[in-house]
Amino acid sequence: MKIAFANLFFIFVNATLLANTCYSNEFKVRPIVESSQKYGYSDFCTYQKNVKNTNCDKYKSQKGYDELVGKNGVVLDEKIIQRGKYTYFPIQLENGSKFYLQTYKNKTKTPFKSSDIISIPRYNYVINNLDKPVREGSTLTITDVNLTYREGFTLSNNKTYSVEDYQLILDIISGLSGINNDIAFFDLLSDKKIEKDKFENRFKINTSLYMFKELNYRPTLSITTLIKGSTIQNLLKVQYSGRKWLFVDNYKIIANDEVYESGSKDFSRDNSSKAIWEWHTTAVEKPELDLLKRVVSDPNATIRFYGDDYYRDIVISEIERNEIKKALDLVELFSS
Repeated sequence: MKIAFANLFFIFVNATLLANTCYSNEFKVRPIVESSQKYGYSDFCTYQKNVKNTNCDKYKSQKGYDELVGKNGVVLDEKIIQRGKYTYFPIQLENGSKFYLQTYKNKTKTPFKSSDIISIPRYNYVINNLDKPVREGSTLTITDVNLTYREGFTLSNNKTYSVEDYQLILDIISGLSGINNDIAFFDLLSDKKIEKDKFENRFKINTSLYMFKELNYRPTLSITTLIKGSTIQNLLKVQYSGRKWLFVDNYKIIANDEVYESGSKDFSRDNSSKAIWEWHTTAVEKPELDLLKRVVSDPNATIRFYGDDYYRDIVISEIERNEIKKALDLVELFSS
């Protein structure tokens, strides 16, 4: 598969700008969501010769927020102070006011661990992408930006993405030529956890766990999608969870009146306080693909786990079926 040079260059420039956001000591005091502005900034402390006398409560108010928000500043080339579990960075704002910026981890090497500031290069990267297409020639554009703690973009599909997820999606697209529907692609990945294995140059896509809150974050059926270049592969994870071991050996799934039998499988097992879980992961081949299509279309699809002495039936939830459908739609989008 090939991709237009203009698109590759467009994505490369954006990736380079993002990568360079780490190399500056200049910053801007970031805005806070409106409902939390009354609490002000927790990391700005008064500048004292003896850091023991610094006051880190002065700007924890609406007044503190109004005084500092949007100000430009610089990290001073002065001694960084370690005290207890905190690190204090000397900083100065554009109006000449000096402060200590407190970070909540001892021996922190960068002040940008603080949620109160954003580096100027990163700020510029976010702002300068406003109203631009996600890539050259795309009809999908950035319609709004977020500069609060989790910087990101709102696109013309009305979905929001963190800066990191946005760039990862562009990285995936850069390896493809068949993705002409940017809107569908970004839609399908809008609530996903995306990770990149830099050693293997491979992307791993999972449904964000918060989607499975009603299932105690342990879905019975879930899909992991692996993408490397133009190759895509789905893995099916089947998981039993509860308070007592079942020692699962195999399972059956009934959907649309058809029964799928797994045969004996080598389940992995783990546990924590008052909870156990047993799981097996398998590549999605044609039999599993046909099964998943039936599961998606049957609101009564049910799995039965067979253990050493007992079995347990679990109805596949609507959220699980919806997320499986998204994974299947992603494969179809690749193949179209």
